[in-house]
Amino acid sequence: LNTASILSALGFIHNRREEYTHAESLLQRALLIQEKALGSDHLDLADTLNNLGYSSFVQGLYSQAEAYHKRALAIREKTLGPEHSDVALSLSNLGKVSFAQERNQHAEGFHQRALAIREKALGPEHFVVTYDLLGLGKLSMRQGDYYQAERLLKRALAIREQTREEDHPDIAECFVLLAVCRKEADAQE
Repeated sequence: LNTASILSALGFIHNRREEYTHAESLLQRALLIQEKALGSDHLDLADTLNNLGYSSFVQGLYSQAEAYHKRALAIREKTLGPEHSDVALSLSNLGKVSFAQERNQHAEGFHQRALAIREKALGPEHFVVTYDLLGLGKLSMRQGDYYQAERLLKRALAIREQTREEDHPDIAECFVLLAVCRKEADAQE
């Protein structure tokens, strides 16, 4: 299992370095070792599956990413319970995948459930809730509900301004999304 932990950590690093093919190879090896040693539904597999899902997602392999994230979600729900913040991570990732696949209702459901769990577990002003606020904001823009989108994006911005330095890229991301939202709203009028 030590080898699996090292392989998984290396896979995570290669994902962050945008070396996705290499990351996927390492993560697949880690997953095989974990499954053999721990079984197919052990909690340790969820992080590896999450990283495999991320690697697949950024490569545009959405069906594959969805399968990894769904499996991680099932393991986390079974092991940790449906209200754990790690369950919210899997839900949020499924929301991103569904958004990329233009499955808006699925994306909304995943992000709403993740947001509710995170607000309850971590508090409504925790930085992590901004991921789902942004996901829901982008979805509202896609659906033409610019009032709702702006409300969600402003809430995310307020939280990020409280938790990040003023020149942090996370804050800039909110400003960019708000500008896009306003531009699209103006074009619709």
